[in-house]
Amino acid sequence: MALRMIDLSQEIYQGMTTFPMHQPTFIMTNMTHEENMRKTGSKTLGFSARNLLLSEHCGTHTDAVWEYEPSGPSIDRMPMEYFWGSAVCADVSDVPASRFIEREDLETAVKNSGQEIRKGDIFLMYTGHYDKNFDTDLYQTVYSGLSYETERVQS
Repeated sequence: MALRMIDLSQEIYQGMTTFPMHQPTFIMTNMTHEENMRKTGSKTLGFSARNLLLSEHCGTHTDAVWEYEPSGPSIDRMPMEYFWGSAVCADVSDVPASRFIEREDLETAVKNSGQEIRKGDIFLMYTGHYDKNFDTDLYQTVYSGLSYETERVQS
């Protein structure tokens, strides 16, 4: 079966939500097309360039193992296979933000989806958090996550 790439990235823009206490996203125009054309004397072609300052915890990102386990790999040492491949997505949007997602929640969601997890699959969880809370104060502060026991399950 052929793989289909699905882009999960969010737009990067100045003012985008960031995790509390992290650098806000800042975008500065370094040079516009028109400025470049004036500086180079070109009548037909100019380039534009911007500078970006953003936190590694804004928008779409992956936490490196190193963030939680100092002996684990940093993001630049994690293999690309972790980020590309066959994936299974399970809907756990019924789990309220007031509690953790447990193994039983994941098992039920996979069963309800009619999918099967195979060795090497990337596992994605749809929590509904973005749809419910994006661009509100709750987006960075109220959300569900895996329980410690569920995070440790590797089978």
